[in-house]
Amino acid sequence: MALPQPSPGPPRDGLPVLLPFAASVVRQAWAERVVSPAYDGLGVEERRALLLEQPDSYMHATRSPEDVGYALSSAELAVLNQMALIRLLRLDAFESRPAPAVYVYRLVGYGCRQRGIVGVVPLEAYRRGRIRPHERTHADREELLSEFLALTSAQSSPVGLTFRGTSRISAVLDAVEATQDPLLDFTDPNDVAQRVWEVTDPSFLQVLNEDLQDQNLYVTDGHHRLGAGLVVSERVRRQRWASSAAGGFLPSDIVLTTLGVSPPGMPAAVADEPFEAGDVPPVTPGSEDVPLTGEVLGSDAILACLFPHDELRLLVFHRRVTPAAGGDGAMIEAALRQLGSLEPTDVTQAEPSRSGEFGVYLGRRWYRFTPAGGVDGLDAAWLQARVLAPTFGIEDPEHTRNIEYVSGVLGAPQVARRCDDDGGVGFVLHPVTVETIMAVADARQVMPPKSTYFHPKPRSGVFLRFQ
Repeated sequence: MALPQPSPGPPRDGLPVLLPFAASVVRQAWAERVVSPAYDGLGVEERRALLLEQPDSYMHATRSPEDVGYALSSAELAVLNQMALIRLLRLDAFESRPAPAVYVYRLVGYGCRQRGIVGVVPLEAYRRGRIRPHERTHADREELLSEFLALTSAQSSPVGLTFRGTSRISAVLDAVEATQDPLLDFTDPNDVAQRVWEVTDPSFLQVLNEDLQDQNLYVTDGHHRLGAGLVVSERVRRQRWASSAAGGFLPSDIVLTTLGVSPPGMPAAVADEPFEAGDVPPVTPGSEDVPLTGEVLGSDAILACLFPHDELRLLVFHRRVTPAAGGDGAMIEAALRQLGSLEPTDVTQAEPSRSGEFGVYLGRRWYRFTPAGGVDGLDAAWLQARVLAPTFGIEDPEHTRNIEYVSGVLGAPQVARRCDDDGGVGFVLHPVTVETIMAVADARQVMPPKSTYFHPKPRSGVFLRFQ
């Protein structure tokens, strides 16, 4: 494989930003059944229907409490999801790839081609600010994900990260596609064609890390998975620190086994070498004075897929305010007219062509809403501050059941359909740009919840990584 030649010099901070890993990859014959659609692109009822209709879908291992339909604690749901994972392992749906590698993962669908590089990213890069988020996370969701990660030590949903693409990285990706046969090639039920290439050539990774050594990475998808990985990492670090201070190493309670028996396909737990007291200082998120080393423990890294920014497609989540918060239609219409112009339109023109405009579905009719004086800042933030809070009484969109988020993949017709089924008011937004995400993250600010939707995104059930 002809690759651009790496140049000498250590990476920034002494640690590559992307590392190879020993993966399990879904077998070709199982891919269409196991690989699940994007979780947050489906509503609760759609996910429940999928779980009933597709018993082999990896979504059985990523269920949230609302998908189950009855009350479970985070620990109980983690066990239920673990059983689904063990079932797939016993069915031999995944092939073990023991040699450390990274993977080129191409998704083609919805008029877009995106190529990502799948590997593991040290969580220390997140602690030190090289990986930059743009959304807040919720402790309950992080708890649920960390319970599953702690119980199974399994990761399958890569955190989506983006970086500023370079010509050398484009050439590297082109070379892999042109000279290697794919390890996996299938089209999922949503007509997204997916190919996976395994890359073990060290020069590939060296070129990638060289071009990334002076860059930051930006989270596009998976803020809660990243947070859950940090929770587990901190827990392991505290245990290792306490045990080394006590004069020896004690096994962590975060193990790969269940009741002492390793499920088929899952590697047995391997004890680490004893740590001397002082080897691993306790680290908290945001610390800037902790030296980085070239060795990363399994719990100190997370599965990720890195996309060049110029191949990234960003959509948006639209809003449906539920009937409980909708109120009187005439009152809502009057409130919107006080804020700007509200012109009748149809579903074909409902999705705004630029920021600063909104589609509104009210009383089974579509309108184009243009705020007087324009929108200062993000559309989603303006909508929250000027419409959702004062008109609908939604002061905290992160902790309310009165908003349903509809992915941009489903579009305005699905917003109207859900309003027609259950009532409420729909708001259709224009997507933000990748540059906007980078600017917000660099300013250490956050966007309102569900401001962005990255599509097509890496699927769960393609890769498995046991930490």
